[in-house]
Amino acid sequence: MNRTLTTLSAGILTAVVLPLGAAPALAQTPPAPTPSLDKIAPAPPKPIDKIAPAPAEPTPPKTVDTIAPAPLKDSGKKFGTSSQSWTQTSFTQVFRANVDTVIMQVSDSPATKDSSGRYTMGAAQPVVVSAPQNGGGGLKDPNAMRTFTKTVEGLEPGRVYHYLFTIPTGAGFKPVQMIGSVSTLLHGQHSISKGHSWVDVSFVSSQPAAWVSLGKFATPAGNHLTGANAIMLHGEKISDGDVPRFRYMHRFNSLTPGTAYNVLTAVAGNGTQEWDQELLPAPTAQRQVTVSVEKIVVHDDADRGLRGKGELLFQARGTTAPTKSGSWSNGYGETSIGSGETRTISAAAQSRHQFTTTANQIALQVEGRENDAVTKKNQQWCASHYSQPGTNHTARWVNQEESGAGCYQFSYGENAVELPTSHHAGTWTAYREVKVARSPDLRFTATVRIEVKSN
Repeated sequence: MNRTLTTLSAGILTAVVLPLGAAPALAQTPPAPTPSLDKIAPAPPKPIDKIAPAPAEPTPPKTVDTIAPAPLKDSGKKFGTSSQSWTQTSFTQVFRANVDTVIMQVSDSPATKDSSGRYTMGAAQPVVVSAPQNGGGGLKDPNAMRTFTKTVEGLEPGRVYHYLFTIPTGAGFKPVQMIGSVSTLLHGQHSISKGHSWVDVSFVSSQPAAWVSLGKFATPAGNHLTGANAIMLHGEKISDGDVPRFRYMHRFNSLTPGTAYNVLTAVAGNGTQEWDQELLPAPTAQRQVTVSVEKIVVHDDADRGLRGKGELLFQARGTTAPTKSGSWSNGYGETSIGSGETRTISAAAQSRHQFTTTANQIALQVEGRENDAVTKKNQQWCASHYSQPGTNHTARWVNQEESGAGCYQFSYGENAVELPTSHHAGTWTAYREVKVARSPDLRFTATVRIEVKSN
């Protein structure tokens, strides 16, 4: 039987087989030489594609804010039908909802929508709007529709306003809101100008059509005054924008001077077609007329040789009742003018008559007077020589004092003139000739200027 002896020398393990019973001899094995460091071969580099990848980052646990929110629930609250009306400074919203109260906001800027689908209106003041207690559907039923009416006042004419109505629903429910806008009416900037027989009206509106009427009664009846007809106008657009603007102008002619008229302007005021009305007083001015004699041509001075030339005086008037009585102008003369002479009269010396009238036509009268001064004892002689028939020629005995008297011979001519009944700037002027061409001894032609002031 053999034994195995194992020895370790210089890091080398050696096994020797010995016969059983034989004692091993202790061999003296020299140590193995230690290799130098510079003779150790380096390990070959590993290729890049064989390098093991870095371990993956651990997945962070889900936090509360990354968990998908639960879907919003339907609260069952809702808005129903809605309508609105408006004026120049207000609007009224009428709507239905199945709640008792809603929140209203109004702004000149539209509402904005956030990521949750809810509309907001910035710093616009929230106002609680409550349904009337009778509710229109019975408040005991939570689903019954109530009728709400809300008027917003103190607005500016001709502007766009936005509104937001919100039904409170609480967290976890879908928002229930109603948004919209309304344009307040523009119907203003009225101006009235007038003269003796016309009235001009102008104004601005946001509506493309308007109606005007003029009458003596100040009682509106829809789009016209009582007893007057409405005239439809189409405006001239003067600006665009959110609320367009239209300018209107109209003139009423052939009116009675010195009369108290009223003007009504009307536009469709709101969604229910009610009228927005503006009533304005528009009295016409008195028509002031001036009649002046500018030139006289004497055909026969009626002197009969007593003084060589007629001592003539002329005066004029305009009248609607052409009789021998009434007011006359100041006289031109008394001065010597012989037959065949022409006198052009200076402005300062003209025979001028001023008066007012509502008539559209007047009669012009120019009277000439020839003076023969005689004593009172010659009264019968004067009457017998100068009293002649006819309305255009009379002899008058005046100044019957004992000191003496005047024997006057008169004649006058007539003409007619139509006065202006429509607008005119400044002073309207016309000329007419007045003639006395036959029977009377004193015969002449007068050129008369007629002037009418505009207002």
